Amino acid sequence: MFANALYLPSKLNDIDKMPENTIEQIVDKYVEMNIAHPFMEGNGRATRI
Repeated sequence: MFANALYLPSKLNDIDKMPENTIEQIVDKYVEMNIAHPFMEGNGRATRI
């Protein structure tokens, strides 16, 4: 499942505000970034840490 393009700007703002203080928070943010990426191909490259 991917984020609807209509909601992408707001979703990216929400993701940007997510905390990154623990491994769990970093993983949660990574998962949300992967879901927000609008295409199946390229998700790994787009979210590479």
